[in-house]
Amino acid sequence: MATIEIDGKEYEVEAGKNLLHVALSLGLNLPYFCWHPALGSVGACRQCAVKQYKDKDDQHGRLVMACMTPVNDGMRITVEDQESKTFRATVIESLMTNHPHDCPICDEGGECHLQDMTVMSGHNYRDYRFKKRTFNNQYLGPHINHEMNRCITCYRCVRFYRDYAGGRDLDEYASKNHVYFGRFEDGVLESEFSGNLVEV
Repeated sequence: MATIEIDGKEYEVEAGKNLLHVALSLGLNLPYFCWHPALGSVGACRQCAVKQYKDKDDQHGRLVMACMTPVNDGMRITVEDQESKTFRATVIESLMTNHPHDCPICDEGGECHLQDMTVMSGHNYRDYRFKKRTFNNQYLGPHINHEMNRCITCYRCVRFYRDYAGGRDLDEYASKNHVYFGRFEDGVLESEFSGNLVEV
């Protein structure tokens, strides 16, 4: 067991466990997109940023991604400091720049992880007056509706498809603000488990 301090409160937790998983199990509000208990951590979404202090004398700390940080005894963390909150809100704001704002007609409306995390981060406006980045969707088969303009770049789809479905024909392409998840060309995904992608 390890004793950790989060925002001035001490907790007894299992040493070596993922800090994000621990924070969520303690009922703390910490946003995340890319982490999934079955898929593990990749630190791609940057939403679970918290400030970690190296010891009691450290007054500045440094931002770390909770999903990539193992818990150890004596760890001091803050979720609520202004730098962490601003960082998380900025990431959401950047993500929402290109995301469609049509929640009432979206199939996920009201049950949307993105909506929940956006509210949690305090983001409530869009201050972007230019053309959005848009993608062309691919035909991936009769059971999957490819919607790249709604993608939040969590990498869950390709991680599930490779690691659990055994597929090799779904991949990520490009980088930064232009990451695209799909096939090299249109076509039905080869794995018989590809239909499960809609639940990831």
